[in-house]
Amino acid sequence: MHKPVYIVNDHILSVMGTSTDSNWNSVLKEESGIALIDPLFPSDQAIYGSQLKAYPVVNKKATKLENMFLYSIQETLRQTSIKSSNDRLMLFVSTTKGNIDGLGNKKQQPSDRVELHAMTHFIQQELGLVHTPMIVSNACISGVLAIQTAALYIKHGLIDHAIVAGGDLFSKFTLSGFYAFKALSAGICKPFDKSRDGINLGEAIGTVLLTSDPAAAKALYAVEVKGYGSSNDANHISGPSRDGSGLALAVRKAVRHIRTEDIGFINAHGTATLYNDNMESLAFQQLGLGNVPLNSLKAYYGHTLGAAGVLEVIISIRSLLNNTIVKSLGYEEAGTEGTVNVARTFIKKEIHTVLKTASGFGGCNSALILRKA
Repeated sequence: MHKPVYIVNDHILSVMGTSTDSNWNSVLKEESGIALIDPLFPSDQAIYGSQLKAYPVVNKKATKLENMFLYSIQETLRQTSIKSSNDRLMLFVSTTKGNIDGLGNKKQQPSDRVELHAMTHFIQQELGLVHTPMIVSNACISGVLAIQTAALYIKHGLIDHAIVAGGDLFSKFTLSGFYAFKALSAGICKPFDKSRDGINLGEAIGTVLLTSDPAAAKALYAVEVKGYGSSNDANHISGPSRDGSGLALAVRKAVRHIRTEDIGFINAHGTATLYNDNMESLAFQQLGLGNVPLNSLKAYYGHTLGAAGVLEVIISIRSLLNNTIVKSLGYEEAGTEGTVNVARTFIKKEIHTVLKTASGFGGCNSALILRKA
């Protein structure tokens, strides 16, 4: 018998705040964490992004990213009855580049936890976790895919509880890559808008606690992971299929056990690049979801890579719990081939179910259905 899976607690550490509540309040005020950033290399355009200037230091021997992970995970567990030493608990880490800043740091040799397994081993030892963490590093869908993977582990009885923590840094390595693609916005990004011109990068940590037994975990809330799906259309090394077919396949898998008309809103990937937003619009139109209220959070946080899927799930859960669909910041005029109902304002309405999607390099796509228990 398969077990149901619930998200029961969370934490966000970002430029918007050091707790989920502070982040949610900043979003409600339409505050963007994106600002003009000191250039990390010679550039012929201004660079905008969200970057933490200060962060909690849990261990002086830890890197910036490790301290961010440790703080967020500890804050997530602190409010529940689940202890890090629980032998039915497992950590799933979502990241695309980990301690990538160590490659350019002469004080930190490449052997000192630049490799993802070394970083997660350090985190495991610091937290006293029994089991070796699982690393999910699959481009921009890493966070959503990590939640799906953790849910499957619980569903099949391999574990009872899971921590999913996603995080990445605002680094010269990543920034220069998107700069080379000419994919960076000249200002604060505008997801799905006609004048969108690219992404902003950001750094953050998002952490959620999943369990099969909310009561045992002393849950602060219970949102069921009702459905999930992933796909890879193998279209191109740097993007999904432009017709949205790969994303549509992932969503069809996620919605198998629900009625699509029950979806209260969609939290899209919404990077504000020309091709991503257009592809998503076509996928949602194919699925008959073109009129469902939709938003993107990228103009609030930037694209936080391995953190994005987890962070955006957390804000979407806050939307469910508060019956509030968040305004898609930066959107003014329709600019996609497919029909999408982008939220121009905050919408107060009774909502029980959200569809969360993510798409990334290599043609990977992932989708989650979350429902209030």
